[in-house]
Amino acid sequence: MKHSPYSLLVLIFLLFFLNNNYAQGPGSLFVDAGLDTLIPCGTGGCADITADYLEIFETFSTNYTVAPIPYSPDVTSNPPFPFNGLANNMNPNQDDIWSVVETLPFDFCFFGSLEQLFQVGSNGLIRFDVGNSGDWNAWNFNEDLPNNTNPALGEGNIFTPVHDINPADSDSDEIGYEVLGTYPNRVLVVSFFSVPIYGCSDLRETHMAVLYEFSNVIEIYIQNKHVCVNHNGGNAALGIQNNDGDIAYVPPGRNTSDSPWTASREAWRFKPDGLETFAFEWLDSTGTVIGNTDTINVCPAGGSEIFTARVTYTNTCNGDVVVLEDDVLVTISTALSIPAGIPDDLILCDEIPNDGFAAFDLTLRDAQIINSQPDTFVTYYETDTDAEAGSNPLASPYTNTTPDFQTVFARLEVSSGLGLGCFDIVPLLLQVDAAPAITDPIDDLILCDEIPNDGFAAFDLTLRDAQIINSQPGTFVTYYQTEADAEAG
Repeated sequence: MKHSPYSLLVLIFLLFFLNNNYAQGPGSLFVDAGLDTLIPCGTGGCADITADYLEIFETFSTNYTVAPIPYSPDVTSNPPFPFNGLANNMNPNQDDIWSVVETLPFDFCFFGSLEQLFQVGSNGLIRFDVGNSGDWNAWNFNEDLPNNTNPALGEGNIFTPVHDINPADSDSDEIGYEVLGTYPNRVLVVSFFSVPIYGCSDLRETHMAVLYEFSNVIEIYIQNKHVCVNHNGGNAALGIQNNDGDIAYVPPGRNTSDSPWTASREAWRFKPDGLETFAFEWLDSTGTVIGNTDTINVCPAGGSEIFTARVTYTNTCNGDVVVLEDDVLVTISTALSIPAGIPDDLILCDEIPNDGFAAFDLTLRDAQIINSQPDTFVTYYETDTDAEAGSNPLASPYTNTTPDFQTVFARLEVSSGLGLGCFDIVPLLLQVDAAPAITDPIDDLILCDEIPNDGFAAFDLTLRDAQIINSQPGTFVTYYQTEADAEAG
């Protein structure tokens, strides 16, 4: 068993953004803050947002979880990586041998060990405890995994599956590998493409292993795995085991003793199962941490705010640290908002004693504010804050509390339907004009009677206009026979 040195180098990648999808494959590091969210007005101005991200676990432990995964994670119906056309063709057209020793360009931790070299066996397996190029890759086995006594199993670490296949039997098959992606999401893909089964050359096997940087996840994808019962009993095994060959993880129904078994379009994930080595946080637009649960309820400041999902990953294999972030915009909808009509000022004449106060019928402006919009109503408030909150509505008639001029606020609100609770606010000016003062007393109008001295004469009432107005601007005079008529105008 090899033991892993711990790198003291900490690489922190701030603002390392991913485009809301897997960088290379489902075992890669990622964080997705979700789709931008539009909150309907009238629903309280808050909404739940949920982030998705890869959870990774420390590799000092020898524990793994084994789980089936989709063969094709997208609409292409293909695995996330190709089976053929890989950059490094390892097919020697020879049966039952180990490849040359290859160097991994990234650190990979496996059962608590730091692995940096690998070899590929022509019978569908990979090993990290490397030997010589061209070593014999045994094919005959009937034991289960784990195993450290039969070289056909004991020399391997990853079985994609292991079974007796024969690359020397065809020129169209391919055994190859390629490193894809960029840090911290590189992957090693090792594929066995269309390799004939020994003794049944018409049966072609296609399967591959994918090793993920940083998360240290292993995935196995099987396009076709047939059975040739005429050779080695059709035995095959799929899984992973440690270098000592005494711990293994095998999916149900996929060990040697389950043979003969077949598989088509099947995939499995082997994931380290130690302590969590990630930390998740939600941040608001000021950079303040507001929570660490996947789902959080937010209320966007000012009606629109960007929230950030942040995951800090630590690779216990070498000490590297990577920080990934993704943003989501949360906005309160204005699509159902209603524009209030602009009301005319409400103007009243003051009454004695000309104190600047008057009783206003606020409802006189309802029609202008509603502006023919159905299912709406109007309420009035002394402050904009009260109007926004819908608190402390004013009764009508309302007597102004500030003399002469005062602004109140009208709130137009939807009373039913999808826009229930949506509102708009508009100011309304209340104005109290000073009542004109009549000069008192007014000089009498005197005329001489004419023949036949009947006591009647035609008076020019306007002769006293100037005296009554007494230079008060913006005023005019009308005359009435009774005081009641004068009051009524």
